[in-house]
Amino acid sequence: MNKKGYPYIKGYENKKYIDLKPFEPDLVLIQTPYDSAYGSKLYQTSYLSTFSAVASVSYGASMISFEGDYYKGWMDKTQNIKNLWKNFNETNTTRDIINDCYPDRSINKGYVKCDKYINYKNNKDFKIKEKNKNFTIVWKPRWLGTVGESNFLKYIYWFIYFAKKHTEINFVFLLHQNLEGYLEHRRIMRTKDFQQLLEEFKTLSNTQIVINDDFLDDVMNADLYIGDYSSTVVEFALTAKPLIYTPCEVYLNEIGEKICEASYVCENIEQMENAILNIYQGNDYKQSLRNNLKEFLLIDTPKNQTYAQNLLNYILEHEDEIKNFPK
Repeated sequence: MNKKGYPYIKGYENKKYIDLKPFEPDLVLIQTPYDSAYGSKLYQTSYLSTFSAVASVSYGASMISFEGDYYKGWMDKTQNIKNLWKNFNETNTTRDIINDCYPDRSINKGYVKCDKYINYKNNKDFKIKEKNKNFTIVWKPRWLGTVGESNFLKYIYWFIYFAKKHTEINFVFLLHQNLEGYLEHRRIMRTKDFQQLLEEFKTLSNTQIVINDDFLDDVMNADLYIGDYSSTVVEFALTAKPLIYTPCEVYLNEIGEKICEASYVCENIEQMENAILNIYQGNDYKQSLRNNLKEFLLIDTPKNQTYAQNLLNYILEHEDEIKNFPK
């Protein structure tokens, strides 16, 4: 922000949240879709919508259809939808799910999060990390950790064994920051044991653990992605490179089903090893399906605008509507 000369404030500083109301904004953009996730009621849509129009910009596409006991009533749990002027997301599937409950509330303006990988490749400021000469695998298990909700326990010990055996392959463990705490909280694995696992992983010359929020460069540079349901799966699908999907006990939406069709779906270690080695050896019969999947996930924009430009122009074109939106 400093580099680009944009004025900004920190919403949380000196152990205090800043109230946005005195700024008299016409529009507040948020990214976290759950009011319960904010540390202060000052940033919940129930408060923001009392003095400004509020819009959310999705931080990632969903693969699941929000059915079953865990996700039953998802739209009701996501209370902020009813408080929004618009929900901007990256797929027609999610748009339609939301609009079924809240007509005309959601609109697909493109995958803003992946703009730099889709539209900025010729931008001199865009510098993706240099690709390692070895074949690279990224694995991202679901952070919930429990059997049925995640495949972490099913594969973690085997992946360590596999990495030791195949030193010619680089292995990146994409670790969600909530995984360790969740494993301890649910009494699945003690923090001490989890840390020992990570230490064993770190000792290998061909492995890497990525735990920061800025992980997409590592993902997009991989030759193969392995993972449970996640928006990161959808993002990697934009590369049209090989995918191994590990199913959990969730219902998939149209996006999830199309990704499964274009992926190698593995439910056990034997299937996993065979799929990895086949792909590594160049035996990849699903390339055309992944090419079609990429086309399905992306939208065209007027005059080949980036998705960010497309979103901004929509907001500017609806300035009067925003200013007159009921508070």
